[in-house]
Amino acid sequence: MAMISKPILLVLVLATASHIKKYYFLESQVLKYITISIVLLNFIYSVTVDYIFYGDNLNSTLTLLLLLIDALTICLCFVFFEAQREQYRILELQRKSMKIENLETIQSINENNYQQLRNWKHDIIHVFNAIKYQLTNKNYNEAFKIINEYNHNLNSNNFVQSSGNELLDYLLLQKVNQIKDKEIHLITSCHNTIGPLEDAHFFIIVGNLIDNAIENCDSNFNKQLWVSIGTKPEYYFISIKNSIKDSVLAANPDLNTTKVDSEHHGIGINNVRLLVNHYQGLIKFEEDEGYFIVKILIPNNPAS
Repeated sequence: MAMISKPILLVLVLATASHIKKYYFLESQVLKYITISIVLLNFIYSVTVDYIFYGDNLNSTLTLLLLLIDALTICLCFVFFEAQREQYRILELQRKSMKIENLETIQSINENNYQQLRNWKHDIIHVFNAIKYQLTNKNYNEAFKIINEYNHNLNSNNFVQSSGNELLDYLLLQKVNQIKDKEIHLITSCHNTIGPLEDAHFFIIVGNLIDNAIENCDSNFNKQLWVSIGTKPEYYFISIKNSIKDSVLAANPDLNTTKVDSEHHGIGINNVRLLVNHYQGLIKFEEDEGYFIVKILIPNNPAS
């Protein structure tokens, strides 16, 4: 009996540790303490069985002790799984709360943009008259100045839409002022966005790539930032592309930082690469028709 109980104990401990490690949000102190308690109880159980088996010392006290350990182990297992369910419930509530907060923020931004555009529409006749006057008098620079001013107003008051992914929405809402200041047109596309990435890793990967895309987004015509996230039958994908004037890879194929403070810059891309490798995924940098593109593929079920 002792020989059987020890391998079973080892298997249970390894399986529990692997389960908690795989789902990082289960790493609460409560679950860790319960796991440690179960291990200690099973250790005491094994020692007691050895004592009875090798010393032939079975008596009513030891029998009650074994039964008590069994009962406590069962109770702790029950508490463990209930605590696990509670963790899942809390995580789901956090996601719902984040989604509601994102939508409220988006609504507030859009209401302000809508009011700005209403004011612009109210003045449009006067604006056109001003442009016409300048063109009639061949004051082309003044006409272009007025056009550029109102073009800036239009680009600065684009409506914000929910992507359908609360984590991505949260990230983009932190960057909305940067996007507006640089007059970048943002396009998002999200489909079946539940993937293998832990939330913290999603923020690191997508956050770093969006930061780089905003910083390097440039165009002679219309600055654009595209973010596409979704799942296919076998893999999870992330694609982020930004418009560029000149080739980035031709001048810097390894994407080394060009900033003076190189010790504190260039870390983001390295962290992205490390995390993609952690999930046994692939990352590719390419350029196509005036866009710099980052593509990431991660297996939906990466090997443990």
